[in-house]
Amino acid sequence: MAGYCLTEGEIRDREISREDVQSYFDNIFSSGSRKDTTYKFALVYSLLKNLNRVDNELRLSYQDIFESFSFAYWGLVWKHKLKQTKQSNKIAEIERVINECVVKNSLYQVYNFSEVPARIQYGVIVEAKSKCKTNVFGALYEDAEGCLYGFSNKDEILWFNRPAYEYMRDKSGNVNKFNIHEWAVFLEKYNGIPNELILENMSSSERIDYFKSILRLYMDDI
Repeated sequence: MAGYCLTEGEIRDREISREDVQSYFDNIFSSGSRKDTTYKFALVYSLLKNLNRVDNELRLSYQDIFESFSFAYWGLVWKHKLKQTKQSNKIAEIERVINECVVKNSLYQVYNFSEVPARIQYGVIVEAKSKCKTNVFGALYEDAEGCLYGFSNKDEILWFNRPAYEYMRDKSGNVNKFNIHEWAVFLEKYNGIPNELILENMSSSERIDYFKSILRLYMDDI
């Protein structure tokens, strides 16, 4: 079964090395890892962001994960209008959730998720979790051969493999750096030239740097 079809998964091997973990992230960030949306990048960021929220068994709730997920996406989607899927005729579900929330609650001038009223924040997090959990946990799980974490969409819980957790804790800055870079590459490819800047004469790498600067506004806190 394809990873994105999985709704749960156990940790397949608990005796992995730091080199193994690095190889899993190399694969996640490679072109061989299928990415129809930016959800894998958002999930990696959210896992890094919440390493200090795990319990004694290294478990993490989907609610905590999608809180960070929503904080990261709000500015990218609403303030910067950045497309988060490679499909030209569709928008990602997280874009739909945020755009509909803005219209429903007249939040047209609210560009930072921290400024959204707590009640509305909670609603966005719950809906983002409902709409976006279906494929991303299984897809990232399979990219790492089932060795970064186990998960259950039914119970809405994820549990880290201890060697993977320790690697992510110790190397969080490096992992976040590579994650931001690959997310920026995706945005440059599928968003084209940003409307607010004249970048036609800039190289692809310069445009990627522009997108990296936007991403750092929301996720350079690892």
